[in-house]
Amino acid sequence: MSWTIRPPFDETETPLSFASRLGGANGFASIWSVCSFLETRPADLSRGREEGIERLARAGDVPTGMLQANSIRQLPGSRVEIRGQILALNDIRGRTITFCPACLRDDLQGPDWLKEEERVRERLDWKLRPITACARHQVRLHELKPARQLHAIDVRQWFRWYVARHDTPPIEPETCAFFDRQAYLRSRLLCVERLRIDILDEMPWYAAARLCSLVGHSDLYPGQIRKKETMLSDKDNLIADRGFEILREGRVGLQAWVDRMIEDARNDPTRGFGLQSILGDVGETLDEIDDPAYDGVKDAACVVAFQKLPLSVTGHFYQRRAPRRQVHSIMSASEETGMSWKVMRACLRTAGLIPYDMDGLTPDKITFAAELLPSKEALDRLRPRKGQSSRVDPGAPIMTIGEAAEFLGVGQKYLLNFDSLRRDDVRREGSRDWRIYDRHKLECLRDRLIGGAEEITNPDKDHVGIETAARHLHLPFPALVDHIDGGRIVWRGVLPSTHDLSGLIFRRKELLGVMAPVSENGPPDDMPVKEAAEIVRTRPRTIRALIAQGKISQRSVIHPANGRTFARVSLSEVRSALSM
Repeated sequence: MSWTIRPPFDETETPLSFASRLGGANGFASIWSVCSFLETRPADLSRGREEGIERLARAGDVPTGMLQANSIRQLPGSRVEIRGQILALNDIRGRTITFCPACLRDDLQGPDWLKEEERVRERLDWKLRPITACARHQVRLHELKPARQLHAIDVRQWFRWYVARHDTPPIEPETCAFFDRQAYLRSRLLCVERLRIDILDEMPWYAAARLCSLVGHSDLYPGQIRKKETMLSDKDNLIADRGFEILREGRVGLQAWVDRMIEDARNDPTRGFGLQSILGDVGETLDEIDDPAYDGVKDAACVVAFQKLPLSVTGHFYQRRAPRRQVHSIMSASEETGMSWKVMRACLRTAGLIPYDMDGLTPDKITFAAELLPSKEALDRLRPRKGQSSRVDPGAPIMTIGEAAEFLGVGQKYLLNFDSLRRDDVRREGSRDWRIYDRHKLECLRDRLIGGAEEITNPDKDHVGIETAARHLHLPFPALVDHIDGGRIVWRGVLPSTHDLSGLIFRRKELLGVMAPVSENGPPDDMPVKEAAEIVRTRPRTIRALIAQGKISQRSVIHPANGRTFARVSLSEVRSALSM
C-alpha cells in the first residue's frame, strides 16, 4: 500500500534520495527510521536488493524497474553495475556530497506542499567521479566532505547540514563546459542517444573512462607516468577530455595518435624507443594490466607498432609478439649481419635506404623496411672503400663540418678557422653543426692540392702529412694552403690510391723553411729567457715581468727544428734592468 504523501520521483534520482524524501514527507526523522519501517537497510536500497526496492516502490507508488535501474549493484573484483554498465568502484563518489548549485535552486522551486529539504533530489550522475559538470546547466559540480558519514547517506540530513553552514539559496554556480567526454559517458549510462565510437563502445564503461584519462595524460606529458599531484590539480578532468578528443575518431584516431607518438619519440633525444618512452602512462599502465577489456586497444596499437618499430619475432609490444619482422633499424640490421653500425649506416646510405640528413638520430631510431635489407654479399659490395666518404650526400650542395672533414680526409678541428670554405648564409635544418661549407669550394681545394702532386710509394721520415704539420710543426691547415697558393711550398707528394687529402705529404725541411724568421740576426749576447735567467741567477718570470713593463725588449723566434715560437733577449739589457 502506498503512503499518503508521495513526492514526485525523478528518472535519474537515486533510491536513497527518494527514500529520504518520502520518509520526511510522511513524518520519519531519518533514512534509518524509514528503512527500519520498511524492514530493510540503506545499503540494500543503494545496492538494489529486490526486497527493499519492492517495498520502497510500493510505498512511493513508483515502478520497481525505475528504482532498480538507479541502484548501484556491487560485483566481484571492485566493480559495480549501473543500468547494465560496468563501473569501477573508485568511479563512484562515496564519502562526499556532490551537487549542482543550479539544480538545487530548481529543486527548491518544487511543490510548496513539501518542505525545502524534501524537494532536493540527488541525481545518479552526481555520484560519478568522471563527471564534473552539470549536463543541463553547464556549471561545475560542487563536492563537499560532510562532518559525518550519515550526512552523505541521507539527502535531507546533508541538505540541513549544508544550510547550517552556508546561506540559502545555494552558492553561486560556476560556469564549466560539459565536454563531449562527459556527455558520452553520461548518455551511455542513462541509455540515451549518444556519439558512436567503435574503440570505446567495445569496452566496459570503467575501461572507456580510464582510457580517456590515460591517453590524455600520455599526450600532454609524453614519456611520463601519471603523478598524483597532476591528477588532483585537474579538478575539471581536462586531461581526460584531451584523451577523448583523440579517441573520438575511434580505432583510426587511436592508431593515428600512436603513429604520431612514435615519430615524436624518434625525434626527441630525451626519449627512448621503448613502450613507456613512446606511449608514456597509457603504455606503462596497460602493459601491467591483465584485463581483457583493453585487448582491443592493445591490438590496435600493436598494428602500428609492428609497422613502425624495429621489433623482431622475439620482441614484444604490450606483451604481443610480431608475427614477422617488418622494420629494421641500423642497430638491429648491424646485429643481424655482424657489421658495426657505422659501416651498416654507410652501406644503407649508398643503397638509398636511409637519407643522409639523419645524423641527429641514434642508430636504433633510423628505420627502414626489413624486406629491403641487402644480402651480406650485397652489403660487402656497398661497404665504403678507403678514401670513399660514407657520410656525404653526393648531390648535396652544402655540407656540415663533419661531412666536409670526411670529404677532405682531415680532422674537423683543422677546418674550424678555414672561413674561406664556409657558407655562413646557409643553415641546414635539423643539423647539430651550425658551420656549413660549400661543396664546390671543397672539391676545388681537394683537386688543387692533389693535382700535380708526385706519387710516392715509400715515404721516409722527411715526409709529413697535414696532421703532422699541424700538430708537431704548428703549421695550421689554412696557413699551409696559403703557403701553397703563394708558391712558398712547391713540392707535394701523394700516396698511391688516394682520393682525398689524407694521403697528401710534404717535405719537412721545406715547411720549416717557410716558418723560419725573416728578420736580421740579433745582438751577439742574444739568448733564450731561461738561459739568461740562469746566468744572472734569477727566475725566468722576473725577466718576463721586466719585458711586460717595457724595460727589456724581446725578439720572437720560430725554432727551425720544431716550429715552436719562443722569446730571446739580450743579456746586457737584462743585467742593466736588474741593476736599476
